Amino acid sequence: MQALSVQTYDGIRSVSHSAQSDHEVFSWNDGEPRKLSVRLDRVENPDARFEDSAQKADSSTLLGAAVGALIGGLISGKPITTTEPAREGAPVSDLQSLVGAKGGQAEGTLTSKGYTYRGGTKLADSSFTYWEQPSTNNCVTIRTTDGRYQSITYTKKSDCN
Repeated sequence: MQALSVQTYDGIRSVSHSAQSDHEVFSWNDGEPRKLSVRLDRVENPDARFEDSAQKADSSTLLGAAVGALIGGLISGKPITTTEPAREGAPVSDLQSLVGAKGGQAEGTLTSKGYTYRGGTKLADSSFTYWEQPSTNNCVTIRTTDGRYQSITYTKKSDCN
């Protein structure tokens, strides 16, 4: 945090950092005083169950990634978007709120977010449906058991073909 800088059209500027109780503030001057406020919310689904081992990132890692993406987007003038790696088996973060939901009710949310149904299969006591993620064309699998979504993870692209 001590050596933050931002590159503007006029050159590299030092960035000051201020930690507030519920957010971080980054300030710099490129002919005009600028401020960037970053707040990281923690969202948890108490009913979520994952079969893989937990992975943890501390707040400084998350803050560094968020600040880098935001400042880069501000400087480039391009829309700020975040993408996550489509690592096979990794949870799909924007759909984790659906884990535990009834399958039939949650499908409307998937289609409203632009996901496209690509097929499904049944194995033992679970059903697996495959959905294509909008804009990335990544393939997502949803495991449903007893009528409720149990997991929503990335899978290999060939599952959506």
